[in-house]
Amino acid sequence: MLKVLVIDDKKLIIDMIERALGAHQIQILAANNGLAGLELLNQQDVDLIICDHLMPIMNGLKFVENYYAGVESPKPVIFMTTQDIKSVSQLHELKQVDDILAKPLDLDSLESRVKNILSLNSTVKVL
Repeated sequence: MLKVLVIDDKKLIIDMIERALGAHQIQILAANNGLAGLELLNQQDVDLIICDHLMPIMNGLKFVENYYAGVESPKPVIFMTTQDIKSVSQLHELKQVDDILAKPLDLDSLESRVKNILSLNSTVKVL
């Protein structure tokens, strides 16, 4: 079974993503900030990470920066933001992420992008 880590401080967002991706037999692991996400990644292997931008304790930019600095073979990352995507996509910390989505989320678009990213990763099965 594919595993996706969702990092967001809003439980409602995590629940929405879990319902959308759960229909595709994807297990969702959840963390409510970037630091908790990094700690969870030390204990669990995942196929994809979906990370929010603005969160307490450790925001999404710091999570991405620390994540990429700490792993040799990073998993794909989808970054979510309520900010202007064009300006956010120019941020240095986000040069390595696989995709950036605007919030509020379009769940059909999220599902499509997750399928696309996971199908490009040869180590996991296509949804």
